[in-house]
Amino acid sequence: MTVGVSFEFCVGCRLFFVFDRNCGVGRSKTPFLCLCALLFVLFFFAGGGAVNGRRILATFTNTHGEKGKESVQRCMYRCRSAHKLLELDAAYHIFAWPCRTVVDLAAAPGGFAQVALQRMACTSLPTSTEDVRPVVIAFDQRPIEPMEGLFSVTCDVNDHPRVMAQTARLLRTLRGENETQRKDVHVVLHDGVSVVKGQSLFSVTYGQNQMALGALRLAGSFFTLHNHHTSARRLACGDVKRHDDNNRSTRKFITKAMHSSHFNTLLEACQLYFYDVHVHKPSECKPESLETYIVARGFSARRWLLEEKRAKDLHPHLSLPPRREDVVSGRQMMWRCWGCREVRIGTSPCPLCSAGH
Repeated sequence: MTVGVSFEFCVGCRLFFVFDRNCGVGRSKTPFLCLCALLFVLFFFAGGGAVNGRRILATFTNTHGEKGKESVQRCMYRCRSAHKLLELDAAYHIFAWPCRTVVDLAAAPGGFAQVALQRMACTSLPTSTEDVRPVVIAFDQRPIEPMEGLFSVTCDVNDHPRVMAQTARLLRTLRGENETQRKDVHVVLHDGVSVVKGQSLFSVTYGQNQMALGALRLAGSFFTLHNHHTSARRLACGDVKRHDDNNRSTRKFITKAMHSSHFNTLLEACQLYFYDVHVHKPSECKPESLETYIVARGFSARRWLLEEKRAKDLHPHLSLPPRREDVVSGRQMMWRCWGCREVRIGTSPCPLCSAGH
């Protein structure tokens, strides 16, 4: 009996800490209550010791099969969308070495950050390479519960100057902690939803793809954080082209999008600045949903910087004016042009970006 109690006690303690960590304050208590029920069964009905304890667990697994395993796995993540990112990573190796620094935009409650940290920790690295700990820099207006390797900043992801300044500051701090190899952002994630102030004035599909374009503008700025002072002559001579070739597989941008009349604008912008772009609808998405994900790999810093130099800090392909059918009849709508970062009113194209095309 002593052996049996010991086994059950170990199982109970392990499950308790896993569930307590992932189902704490601010999250659903259903998994925690399920755990309490499971512990009750283990301690009061496992009279046969370790053998019966194992038999109970085996019966549970056999009864529920893969669905049971999937249910337990779901309790480990903070949101359902984490499983979408797991599927994307399995297909496109988003967090493969040398990815060690990820920026997560609109990150709350932290499911994407959980997956990113977990997958980076599992990636193998060359034996001759000094390891750099995985880090996620997360931005959201809602607070995010702490986890190891997560640096969360409470701010609006549309406040680009603040997001850029906070990221640069955190990277400098990390480099000062003997992590001299950490120089760049490798992956930018965006899983935000278009629930913003005044959303009732325009269509959900427009709001979602507009947010994704803003995230793309930030991603380009992150990936050229150390190159934006490069002269046009050096760009033309190919210095940054060699940088593109060396880092073609390490700069990645993943964003949620929605199929609509605006989707092609977002997709074409990704194809302009990245060498390898895929559209993938995870199995977790409902079949009738318009939701999908864009996975863009191999950022072209040269193309991005050449456009900035020629168009005076404009990126006209990131401008997405709303259409008349996107706006409630009889109302005017304010929207931000991500090509020039200026606020516009109405459905007319941005005059600055239209001239820059």
